[in-house]
Amino acid sequence: MKRLLAFALSLLMIFSFAACVAEPQETERALNGEPARGVFIGGKRFDYDKREWIAFEGENPIGSAVVDDAVYYNKAFGIRVEKEGSTFYTDIFFAERENPDAKEKIDPAGAEFYDLYCSAGDAGTFVIRYENMPKYRGKVLSEKEYAKSYLDEYAENMVKSHTALGEDITVLEKEIGTVKVDGETLWCLKYHISLDNYDSLKCYKSVILRKTGEWMTTIEVLHAYPAVLEDTAKCLFFE
Repeated sequence: MKRLLAFALSLLMIFSFAACVAEPQETERALNGEPARGVFIGGKRFDYDKREWIAFEGENPIGSAVVDDAVYYNKAFGIRVEKEGSTFYTDIFFAERENPDAKEKIDPAGAEFYDLYCSAGDAGTFVIRYENMPKYRGKVLSEKEYAKSYLDEYAENMVKSHTALGEDITVLEKEIGTVKVDGETLWCLKYHISLDNYDSLKCYKSVILRKTGEWMTTIEVLHAYPAVLEDTAKCLFFE
């Protein structure tokens, strides 16, 4: 009996240690220049007048056209998105379809700005948002502090956003977890939601957090199954 108890305790210690090791480490990251919107590198954009895709080279502005097979890059925050077959949508499309407030929030000089709306095929759909914490919250939070304070806030904002679009959703579950992205273990808020207007279709929303200077990057991922989050993580790269 004593041996069995000792064995059980040793297993508990191992699992507890593993949980501690898995917790993200707070990392000081400096901005690579002034905060600015990202760019597309290469790819093709859809010309609505000619009704055809037109290939482009070099760097092109973000948000003004529907873009396919391009690489998204934001130098200030050192984030790159690269996945074959991804489609990046316009700011207007994003504002109309996903977030009614986004149209007013694309200025990097503000307290927050939205920079990307991407459909990555089997890797789900995701949005990249940058928040200036001193302007938005009046203080700078660590990634862990932000995760704890943002868990309920994001759930409430999600419901409000869908309600403004005439849609009803129910947040079934929410938790703070982690995800590994390009070698970094990051905090990730995880939500199981029901889309009540679509026969109560169940899906998942995850928010990956990464702090750079006084800014918090939130990468909001909509995916059909929990495992898809790992596929989304493979599209993201940090520099």
